[in-house]
This record gives sequence, C-alpha cells and structure tokens, in this order.
Amino acid sequence: MTFLLAAIFCGLGAVGLTLVLRAVPPVSGWNERGVKPWACDLCMSFWCSALCLGVGAAAGEITPPQAFFAWMPAFVVAYGIVQRINPPPLGEPPVDPPPSE
Repeated sequence: MTFLLAAIFCGLGAVGLTLVLRAVPPVSGWNERGVKPWACDLCMSFWCSALCLGVGAAAGEITPPQAFFAWMPAFVVAYGIVQRINPPPLGEPPVDPPPSE
C-alpha cells in the first residue's frame, strides 16, 4: 500500500513541481523557446518524479528500493496529467522543407 501511495503522491507532486518550475522567470523563457528539458513534458515528468521520490526516500517516508520501484508509476501519473494540462502549441504546424534536387 505504501508503494501505491508513494507513486500517486509523488506523481502528483511532480505535476505541481513541473508547473511551478515552468512559471519562474528563467525557466519560463526557456520553456517558451522550447529548450529541453524545460519545454519537454516527458523530460520534466521524468526528472520531477525522480526528485519527488528522492526527497521522500531521503526524508525516510519510503525506503530507497520502494522509491526506485515507484519511480515509473509516478512518472506515468505525472506525464499523463502534464500532457493534458498544457495547451496545444499556437500557430501552424511545421512543414517539411521541399526536397532538394
């Protein structure tokens, strides 16, 4: 049960951390320009879930093996939510350049 709760809470914490980091001035500019990992939903969910679980393990709430095995479920929760929160990009989709002969 602790494993499941750790995965859910750390996944939700990773969503909050992603949104907060993307709102602060240096990171918000990088996010708008599309600089990885700040603008990548996959990257931010991955690293923020790892950070949240690492903090939980360091605080003694969960053991390091539990944190390791809860990382991927927490990442799935975080990525699923972050991907749905972000608005679609503005403007036209990119087009492929014409082939050169």
